Amino acid sequence: MVTILAIGSGWYILNGDDDKKDKKKGSECPGPDVNAVYQYDDDGNCVRVSCKTGYWDEGGFCIERRDFSEEQYEGTDCVIDGYTRGACELKINGSCGEVGGGSQLREPNITAYEIGSGTCQAADYVDCVVPCPDTCKVTDDKYTARGDQIACKKDDIELGVESGYCGSGTQARYLNENNIDLEGTGYTVLQDYLDWANPNNICATDKEVVTGVCKIDCTGGLTDIGCGIIQEEQAYIQDEYGNAVCFDKEEATAYISGNLTRKPARLPVILAADVRKEDGTYDVDGIVAESLRKGSRILYRSDNLLSFDSMVKNDCTVYSTEPCDAPRESVACAISETNRSECQSTGCGRQGAETVSYGITTHPFGSTGGSTNTCPVDYITTGYETYGCGMAASCCDETYVGPWVKTDGYKGCVADGSTLKRESTRQGNGDLCSADDVKYEDDDNCNYIEGVKKVVYEGTDGNPEGAFSQHYMLLNYIDSGGTTHYTGKLGEQTGAHQKTFNTPVTLTHIQGGLWINSHTQSWAHPNNPTADAVLDVKVYDEDDILLKTFRKVYPVGEYIWGYSGHYLTDKPGSEDWHEWANGDPVYLQWRAAAD
Repeated sequence: MVTILAIGSGWYILNGDDDKKDKKKGSECPGPDVNAVYQYDDDGNCVRVSCKTGYWDEGGFCIERRDFSEEQYEGTDCVIDGYTRGACELKINGSCGEVGGGSQLREPNITAYEIGSGTCQAADYVDCVVPCPDTCKVTDDKYTARGDQIACKKDDIELGVESGYCGSGTQARYLNENNIDLEGTGYTVLQDYLDWANPNNICATDKEVVTGVCKIDCTGGLTDIGCGIIQEEQAYIQDEYGNAVCFDKEEATAYISGNLTRKPARLPVILAADVRKEDGTYDVDGIVAESLRKGSRILYRSDNLLSFDSMVKNDCTVYSTEPCDAPRESVACAISETNRSECQSTGCGRQGAETVSYGITTHPFGSTGGSTNTCPVDYITTGYETYGCGMAASCCDETYVGPWVKTDGYKGCVADGSTLKRESTRQGNGDLCSADDVKYEDDDNCNYIEGVKKVVYEGTDGNPEGAFSQHYMLLNYIDSGGTTHYTGKLGEQTGAHQKTFNTPVTLTHIQGGLWINSHTQSWAHPNNPTADAVLDVKVYDEDDILLKTFRKVYPVGEYIWGYSGHYLTDKPGSEDWHEWANGDPVYLQWRAAAD
């Protein structure tokens, strides 16, 4: 519903009921997110339309944008997540257990590399403490037997007259540093050997578990207790490197039973390439026959203290076998690059980076030095490299700030001195781009009307004789000397009015109006109008050519509750005029002609 009301000398039109007058579409309203902009929609509902400047939408909430401006110009340092430390090695003249006595390599774990002029900590060496050995490395053969002072035992039975047993047994040894033979130790100075093998005197002086061979002769009616120390002193048949040989199982059995006169065949080394699957892992059991995977080690026993007859009499087996696995080729674990992405953007004005993935490219196989080859579990799986990646577009590039969009229509023409310019806006990039997001450009559609020689008002009211109405027009213009003029109301009476200029001018403002002398008068009632009421202003140049017409028509049947109406424009070059309110409330009502 549209209501017409005259207050003072103006006509005013308001759409909608009174309870919706504050809910005009596009007007701002409060909402739950203080960082968002809310406006009323067509139904008067308060809805969110955007985030405020400096904020952006993240999952339905407006959050503050990160300020990359300083990073853009000063660079970004790398991000480090802890360090990887190497083995702690003794310094020259350093000692174990001494603070700072050792040195180790410390390498930063980089999760994001530096960008631009940013920096990153390099690997360096730091002090560490080398732990002192906590195990005794003096081998059994370096201990000294005590002779007759210590009993000779077999299975906790003391051999001799009291027990009635004789034969080979064991006897506890003690550590006598003066009796240590350095042969095979790699040392030539006893104290150097002891510093390594017996640091801080951690080796026990007497050690019951460190035993030597002893023998009690089987005389005087003593009973031989058995194989004696043979059960403890044993060795494997070894290869040229000192490793126990894994033989073919069937041939090893035949050999120790005397059915094979030559040494049994060795199981061949299983090569990693022969058992490697497509995914790089290995399937030994599924590819290699059991006879080539499983063999036997030969354990032999001998002792000069017992005769062969005694070993046979006491069922002392000279050979025995133990199960073993065929030797495997030693292949170390290899970790290297498995994938590399293309250069990806890290933000406007920043250098791009490649994401590099690392993984196991060679799975370990076999063993080294008696230890099974394995892969570390804490290696870095993802890294970033900027080398070869270009810089992203400026934060003010159209990619980030969006294209310029002109503001169409009447509101898009903004005064700039004596001319009008077209306004254009873009979405912007928050604080990342300091350039303006509004600009003004020349636009012929925004110009004032230039070269105006004459303006004519030709209003009619359509009332029958006796109904008093008045018409007027009001002009603002700039003369050829640049002076702005205001004409005041021209006419204020029924009929045509005209303003002619001595020299052509620039027309900057037009206002037209008409009113009736009484609230009871209207074009529709009670004077039975015969024609529409018209506000009609025409603009001509010096050749009397019509440049533009401004018109407002009140058709028959339009009821005015009040007595006046005014229309104007201050952008006559681009827009038709519109209803003018001089600051007073406006109440207008439309209805059909009265009966």
